[in-house]
Amino acid sequence: MFGLDPNKLLKECFQHRYASVFMLDQLLLELNGFRFKENTLTDFLDEWHMRDYHALGYSVVRVPVLPPEERLAFVIEELTELGYL
Repeated sequence: MFGLDPNKLLKECFQHRYASVFMLDQLLLELNGFRFKENTLTDFLDEWHMRDYHALGYSVVRVPVLPPEERLAFVIEELTELGYL
């Protein structure tokens, strides 16, 4: 997408692993008092990241749109259930 060759980085993806992957659901963008959901680039990147994380063997946890403190609590609860905290 940005002229980079992902195959050059692929080897690193198998050597360095995350304990868990969290994907935050997108917040609505507000411009001039109007809210917009349509954003093809962010939608594309979201799908691309989900596909690639699954292809690399990760189980991805979706984090819903919540106030910041509740999002943090959600992630902490998930990490606790997974045994990381």
